[in-house]
Amino acid sequence: MSGLVTYPAPRLIRLGHLMGVFELMWINRFKPSGDSINRLGLKSKEFVVIRFEESRASYYDYGDKSRLLIKMARNILENGYYVVVFPRYPPHQEELIRTELGLFLKLGKLIVPRNTMLDGLDLAWHARLVITGGSTMAHEAALLGIPAISYFPQHYYIDDYLMGKGLPLYRCVAEDC
Repeated sequence: MSGLVTYPAPRLIRLGHLMGVFELMWINRFKPSGDSINRLGLKSKEFVVIRFEESRASYYDYGDKSRLLIKMARNILENGYYVVVFPRYPPHQEELIRTELGLFLKLGKLIVPRNTMLDGLDLAWHARLVITGGSTMAHEAALLGIPAISYFPQHYYIDDYLMGKGLPLYRCVAEDC
């Protein structure tokens, strides 16, 4: 066993559990700058942020919900808001966006950021609403006081915790959205 290297383990004084959510670690340090909306040419509260679900993740076997998201985006756009949309799988989802919402793209009402760095918290802070197929962006928005909708199709206990604390987080499934 001459090749075995051992490292001293740090001595733990006390372990505890967190009564909250891990997103608070960076939310508590966040300071809105407006840089993200300036880069996109938007004004605060005139747009909705949409993020597609992680439909190709190993934990996600609920099928592609892209059509549901397109339906929600169309409704928002038809009600006069801008939409900033983040596809997770650009070739497929961007083609769907062009096909279904092309007119809004041409009018500049639908924005698909490319080749630009944006601060997601800053964008959420200035959004009217955040819609996502996951949880982190929805949790971040709700913790900032921004209404958020998660259409992740499985029950998630952290959503219950945040909603129970009165945060503006909402859940929907295909029939509800």
